[in-house]
Amino acid sequence: MKKYPLKLSYTAKTALWAGKRLKREFGKVSEHETVSETWELSVREDEMARVLNGEAEGMTLAEYFEACGYDCVSPAFGKGQRFPLLVKLIDVADVLSVQVHPDDDYARRV
Repeated sequence: MKKYPLKLSYTAKTALWAGKRLKREFGKVSEHETVSETWELSVREDEMARVLNGEAEGMTLAEYFEACGYDCVSPAFGKGQRFPLLVKLIDVADVLSVQVHPDDDYARRV
């Protein structure tokens, strides 16, 4: 399969702090009145982006990588590796708390 620029689906999420700008200014579609974030590039199992154009239309990104070759991500990316990116647009209409995430070593141990 040839490599070409992909148009991808997204996943829209809502939260208590969500705003309306993603719908109003970016045209994001959601069943919710407000949208806290859209996952624009995701290869997570439950939020997998799908290809919306061209020869690969309808495929998930994981299926596209398999069909096109994993080097379409990077020469160093290979089958079975965790996809290194999650791209989001976030709309915050309320004050958020500070979140501290552990580093990888701590997360693995705990």
